[in-house]
Amino acid sequence: MIGFFTTVQVALLTIYDMCKAVDRDMV
Repeated sequence: MIGFFTTVQVALLTIYDMCKAVDRDMV
């Protein structure tokens, strides 16, 4: 279960970074 939670955290961080990059490109 801990491994699953860590995987979700990493996935959210990756998506968050991608969204920031997209926002920078759009602005």
